[in-house]
Amino acid sequence: MIAQIPLNGAGITLDQYQKYTMIADDEDKDFVGHKMLNIFLDIPMSEVRSIPQSQADELIKDIVDAMDEMPQLEYTFEFNNTTYGFIPDLEELTLGEYIDLEEYLTKPSDWHKAAAVLFRPVNDKVGNMYNIEPYRGSKGDHEIMKSLPASQFVNATLFFYRLSSHLLVHSAIYLEKLSKKMKQKNSLTSLLKDSLAKGGGGSDHYTRLVEEMQRNLEKALK
Repeated sequence: MIAQIPLNGAGITLDQYQKYTMIADDEDKDFVGHKMLNIFLDIPMSEVRSIPQSQADELIKDIVDAMDEMPQLEYTFEFNNTTYGFIPDLEELTLGEYIDLEEYLTKPSDWHKAAAVLFRPVNDKVGNMYNIEPYRGSKGDHEIMKSLPASQFVNATLFFYRLSSHLLVHSAIYLEKLSKKMKQKNSLTSLLKDSLAKGGGGSDHYTRLVEEMQRNLEKALK
C-alpha cells in the first residue's frame, strides 16, 4: 500500500528533507527517484522497485510539487506537545547562536541542529509578542527537530541568510573604509593586518562567506 503523498512542505519532515538533499545531486537519476519514494512515502526500497514505472513517475512528480510548495513561516506553533517560537529578533542573535547556525547550515546532515537554534520553546506570549528559552548549545532539542515541518526550516533559513548577507556586506564595507583610513595615516595595527590576512582581503573574504551560504541554501531549495 502506497503511503499518503505530502501536499506541501508542511507535510514533509525536516529529517526527510535532509535525507533527500544528501542524495539529490547523485548522477544516477533512477537511484534518486527510487530514494525519493523510499524517503517521502516511507516504503522499503524492495517495494519501491516493484512499483510500475508510470505510477512511480507520477508519484515522484507529486512529491516534487509538494517540495515546491512551502507554506509561510509560522512564528509560533504547536510542535511535540509544546509551543515553539522562531527567534523573535535575528539582529539580536548571541555570538554562540550565530556561530552555531553558520556551522550547522553548511551541512544538510546538521540541519536539525540548526533548527534547534532557530526554534525554541516559548516562555511567555502576549498577543504577537513572545519570548523563547535561552539557547543551550549542544543541549538543544536536536533529535526532536528532525520531525519539524520542512517548510518551517526552509523559511527560517531564508530569513537568516538575508540577515547574514546584510550584516556581512556592511561589515565588509566598514573594514574596507577602516583599512584605507588607517593606511593613509600609516598606522594600520597588527590586529587589523592579521584579520585581513586571514580573511584573504576584507571584502573578498566576506563575499566568499555569503556566496558559500547562498550555494548551500539554493541547493536545499531546488
